[in-house]
Amino acid sequence: GTESYAVAQARRTEFGAQGVTVGEPWIVIWRGERDPLAARAAIAATAERLRALPGITAVHAPTDPDADPRLLAADRRGATILVAPDGHGTTAAVAAAREAVAPLRAALKAADPTSELALTGSFPLGNDLILLAGSDSARAEALLAGPLLLVLLLVFGSPAAALLPLLMAAGAGVLAFAGGALIAPVARLRREPRRLGLALAAYVVPFAVLASPQMALNVAHGLDPFIANNAGYILRAERGHFAADQTIVSMLGLALGIDYALLIVARYRERRRAGEEPREAAIATAGTAGWTVACAGGVVMVSLATLLPIGLLDARSVGLGGALVVAAAISLALGLLPALLVILDRWLDWPRRERQAPRLGDVGANVARALARWRWIAAPVALALLVVLALPLGSLRTGVPDMRFYPAGMESVRGVALLDAQGRRGWTVPIQLVVHRRDGGPIVGAGGLGPLLALSRTLRADPRVAEVVSPVDLRAGLRPMQYAALWADPAGARRRYPALDALVSRDGKAAAFQVIPANDSDVGDSMALVAGIRTWDVPGLEVRAGGLAALNLDHDARIHAATPGALGA
Repeated sequence: GTESYAVAQARRTEFGAQGVTVGEPWIVIWRGERDPLAARAAIAATAERLRALPGITAVHAPTDPDADPRLLAADRRGATILVAPDGHGTTAAVAAAREAVAPLRAALKAADPTSELALTGSFPLGNDLILLAGSDSARAEALLAGPLLLVLLLVFGSPAAALLPLLMAAGAGVLAFAGGALIAPVARLRREPRRLGLALAAYVVPFAVLASPQMALNVAHGLDPFIANNAGYILRAERGHFAADQTIVSMLGLALGIDYALLIVARYRERRRAGEEPREAAIATAGTAGWTVACAGGVVMVSLATLLPIGLLDARSVGLGGALVVAAAISLALGLLPALLVILDRWLDWPRRERQAPRLGDVGANVARALARWRWIAAPVALALLVVLALPLGSLRTGVPDMRFYPAGMESVRGVALLDAQGRRGWTVPIQLVVHRRDGGPIVGAGGLGPLLALSRTLRADPRVAEVVSPVDLRAGLRPMQYAALWADPAGARRRYPALDALVSRDGKAAAFQVIPANDSDVGDSMALVAGIRTWDVPGLEVRAGGLAALNLDHDARIHAATPGALGA
C-alpha cells in the first residue's frame, strides 16, 4: 500500500524488461594501478558467463562493441560490469554471479597485483548482511552455550537442575520454528504438501543434535532449501532467510526459556526444601511461579503482536516469530517442566544430596532491606539515574545507517568503496520515478514532452543528483527540439534507442526516470530528496517515487504511524 510498492509494481507490469541503465543493477567493479582492460579476454568471457546465468536479463561490459563510456573510470584505473537481474534477485543468484566473476578476479590479479574486484549493489549488500547476521548468530549461540551452563551450575549446584533451563530454551526455539513452518507460505505448501513433515523433521533433528536454531537451519538448508525456508523464514513469500526473524526467535527463546525455567525450578526446590512431596511441590509451583510466568509472557506476547497489523513484512515477521517463541516458552514452562521436575526430583540436588535451607543473609536480601529502609533516598536517586540515562534520546535520530555502519569485511561493502573511488557510488541506490500525465494522455505526446523536460532540468539542477536517465535524457547534448523530433515518431524512437522499452510504458502513458544520487550523498540525503520530490507540484504531471531510499522512507513513515497504536495496545 506504499508509494514505493506502487512504483515497483508499475515498473514490473507497465514497462519492458529492466535494463542495466534503468533499475537496480548488480555491479562488478574493479580498480588497480594499471589499465583496467588489460585482461580484455577475461572480461568478455565473464560477461558471457553472467549472461548465461538464469535470472539475468542483461549485462553491459566495457568490452562490448557499443560499451557505455561510463563503465570506465575517468582516471582509467577502474571499470565496471553492470548486471540486470530479473527483479531483485536471490541469494543463489548472487552466489552464482560471484562464482562467474572468480576467473576475472584471478586474471586481473595476474595482470595487476594491486587490483581489487567486488560484486556489489543494493540487493547484494542486503544479502551479504543477512548471511553475515546468520553466521554471527550461529557463532554467538555456540559461544554462549558454555558460559550459560557454567552460570547455571553455579546457581543450582546440580547438573540436572542446570540443564533444565537450557532444555526449555532449546525446546522453545524448536516449537517456534516448527510453528513458523506450519504458518509458512500456504501456496508453496499446497504445491508440495508432503514436504511439510520433512520441513519439521529436517529442522528439529539437527536442532536436537546441535542445540542451535541457526546451525540447524544451516544444516536443513544444505539438505533442501525449500525445507529450510519453510522452517526458518516465517511468513516470508520469497526464497531465502530473513535474519531478523532467526536472530530474534533464537535470542528470545534462549532468554525467556531460561528465565521462565529458572523461576519454576528455583521455586520448586524451595518447596521441596520446605518438606513438600514432589507432586505437591510441582502443583504449588505451577500455581504461584507458573502464574507469574503466564502473566509476564502474556504481556510480552501482546507487545510483540502489536507489530502484526503494521503491514510491513519485517515487522510482521518479527511480531509473529517473537509471539510464537514466547508462547512456546510459556507452554513448556507450565506444561513440560513441572512433569520433568517430578521425574528428575532425586537428581535435582545431586551431587549435594542434603536439602539445605537457603541462607537468609544473601546479598540480594541485604540489598532489598537497605533499599526498603532508605526508600525515600533510593527512589529519587534511581529516578535521577534514569533521567540521566535517558538524556541521549533527545538527540536520537532514527533512520537507515550509512555505509560507515556496515561491516567493512563484506565484499559488497568493499565494492561500494571502490565505486566511491570511481565516483559512481550512487549506482547502488538509484531513485526510481514513475511519471504519468494528469490528463491521462501519451506521456511523450503533445503537452507531455515539455513537462518531462522541465522535470529533468529540476532534477539535474539539484546538487544531490549526479545523473538522470529518462526518455528526455537519452544522450548528452540532445536539445528539446531534437527530442521533439525524436518523439514525433514513438515507434521509430524505440527502434533507435532500445533502452526506451524500460523508460516508456508499453501503452505510452507512463515514463520512468532513474535518478542517481551524488557520490557524496548518504542514505539520509537520498531519503530527503525522495521526500522533496513527493512534494513537488510539476505542472501537468503526477510523479511517484520508489527505489531503496523511498522504501526506507515509507518504512519509517509506516512504523511511526503505527507506534502510538502499538503503545496504546
